[in-house]
Amino acid sequence: MKSRSHFSRQFGFTLIELSIALAVMIGIASIKLWADARAMVDDMASTQADDLVAISNAVGNYQTQYFDKLIGGTAITGFPAPLAPTVAQLTAGGFLSNVSANNLYGGGYNVQIQTVAVPGPPAGTDLRALTCLTTPIISNGRVDRPSLGTAVNRAGGNAGFSTDTAPGTINGSEGAWTATNPITVSSTPQAGILCMRSGYGSSGLSQLTRRDGTTPPTANWNMGNVNVTGIGNLGTSTMATASTATIGGVATTTGIVNNGNLTNSGTLTTTGTLTASSNATVGGTLGVTGQTTTRGLANIAGNITNSGNTTLSGTLDVAGATTTKGITNTGNISTTGDVVTGRMQLTTIVANGASCAGFSGYQAATAAGSLASCINGTWQTPSASVPPPNPCAATSVSFSGCTGNLPYTTSGSTANVTMTTGTGWATYSCSNGSWAYQSGSCTPPPVNCSARSFSWSGSASCSGSVGTTSHGGGQWISSTNGNNGDAYVSCNNGTWSISNTSCTAPAVGCSATSVSFGGCSGNVPSASSGQIVNVSMTSGSGWGQYSCNNGSWSYYSGSCTPPPPKCPGGTQYWGSSVTCAAWAPEQASGSGQWLTSANSYEGSIYSSCTNGVRSLSNGTCAKPKRYVYNPTTVEGHRIAHDPNRLTLVCQKHYPGSVNIYGESVATDYRGVNIRYCGTIDGNLNCSPPTGTNTCTDPAFNSVGCWLMGTVVCQ
Repeated sequence: MKSRSHFSRQFGFTLIELSIALAVMIGIASIKLWADARAMVDDMASTQADDLVAISNAVGNYQTQYFDKLIGGTAITGFPAPLAPTVAQLTAGGFLSNVSANNLYGGGYNVQIQTVAVPGPPAGTDLRALTCLTTPIISNGRVDRPSLGTAVNRAGGNAGFSTDTAPGTINGSEGAWTATNPITVSSTPQAGILCMRSGYGSSGLSQLTRRDGTTPPTANWNMGNVNVTGIGNLGTSTMATASTATIGGVATTTGIVNNGNLTNSGTLTTTGTLTASSNATVGGTLGVTGQTTTRGLANIAGNITNSGNTTLSGTLDVAGATTTKGITNTGNISTTGDVVTGRMQLTTIVANGASCAGFSGYQAATAAGSLASCINGTWQTPSASVPPPNPCAATSVSFSGCTGNLPYTTSGSTANVTMTTGTGWATYSCSNGSWAYQSGSCTPPPVNCSARSFSWSGSASCSGSVGTTSHGGGQWISSTNGNNGDAYVSCNNGTWSISNTSCTAPAVGCSATSVSFGGCSGNVPSASSGQIVNVSMTSGSGWGQYSCNNGSWSYYSGSCTPPPPKCPGGTQYWGSSVTCAAWAPEQASGSGQWLTSANSYEGSIYSSCTNGVRSLSNGTCAKPKRYVYNPTTVEGHRIAHDPNRLTLVCQKHYPGSVNIYGESVATDYRGVNIRYCGTIDGNLNCSPPTGTNTCTDPAFNSVGCWLMGTVVCQ
């Protein structure tokens, strides 16, 4: 019997196996995340390409609508810079909708249109446009070629971008076209710029024939047996129509074969054969070098010139001259050979000497039946004696708004006008000294603009004037009514337009005043708005500047060391046994003054101020001295009390006079005299009299003087 191990078998994965599986899972997840991120980047590039295509198409429509103005340099309303329209302007003009002016890479768009000379034939002027993002498409600091490639593939063959190896050039798909990169930073072209071209030179349009005729077709056209109408002039080698041909102007061809009616309101000229299976109607001149065959009615409003035979199955109605080798015609006949006829009747009746300008060589008849010939602009008969007609002098003429000059010309001749104003041409005929307009075409010159005044508004109303200005001219004018402003006025064929206006009221000056800053103060003078002035310091030390802005002062700059503080005003008290009081006014630092008691006590004190702190010194304060008088009697008589005087009684034992306080006073025998001396003010303040308190007798120098009663000064 076999024994079993006590260790059971374990099942599971090793750590290495788990690590490998985890690494594989992380790799798969990373690839999936990278693919999702790349898809988001590609979606962004595709969306940007769609927006660029919409803007480029709008630029193309703008070029088509304003082609003449763009190549002529004419102003376009709503587009201040016609050759550089913005997305906002294209949207406002109806060429673009639902496209933001900002691209998806943090910038905007740049549109540049160029006029390009086309050498021909035929020569002309072309328009080429380039619409670009103003910011590069980059990733991690490098040109994002995958995103640019996605955008170009989405936009088509007219899209391209600049690379880091050639940042100055926009390269189209697979190098099909190149253009100069217009996006630069500090004059350095930017790599990674996505652009798209538009215009007649772009792919998709270069193979089209332009309606202005500057790009002719390069092969035969097959109109599919449909009518071609509204043609002015038609020049062709061979014209073959299975139905009716209707031409509005001049038709020139080497041969015409028409199975229907042939109608031309202008001139029809062919160097080959003209064959019409039905009617032929020509509004002008019919010139055929070969044979003319018409199965129906031939109605020619002008002349017929045919070097071959003219065969008509119907009627030939010619309003002008007919030149042919053989013809049956009820109208005029012109031939390079002889005319042989039995009789010739002239139905045009003229008068001898009458004008026949423009008909030299023609013949007509007079009322009497005489043959008249047009010679030198006048009808003349063989037997008449007519003076030679007068020539026409050189002169200036005007027609249909144009002017020009005519040269000296003989009578009966015509002359062409040399244009001086306007464009076009004209022919005049001379008849016996008088000029007569024959034909011509005029495009009048543009009209200049007359001098006038303009008014415009901003925050204020401005006005100004401009002198006479030529068409296409413009200038800035400034306001002359006292307000500040200007405007640009331009002249277009006699009509003024005004733009770029601005107008503000003039700034108000500032008055002189006092100012304070940083604890200092001073004065500023009056100044005009915008002026900066210095402060004249009145307190503190330093300097300061203030600016005037439309009537208001504002601190501009400065430095201040403030003055020491003053001592404020207030009541001051001093004294020991009694207290004196006085009001001390505000006092500058470093100054001093005496204060006098203002209460019932007498005294004074010196007040000094140091850096805002007041100190008192040398003070005195005491009760006021007053006389208190107790009246008494002298020899039985009461001495009256005079509150304003002291009473001094002097007695002398000898009659005569005594000197009391410097005055000579008479005495009786007993020498008794009462004398007032000294004064007492209203508050009974002591005011002692001058001199001594004695009565003196100059002769005897005897003294007997005393006060009657009691006088106490306290």
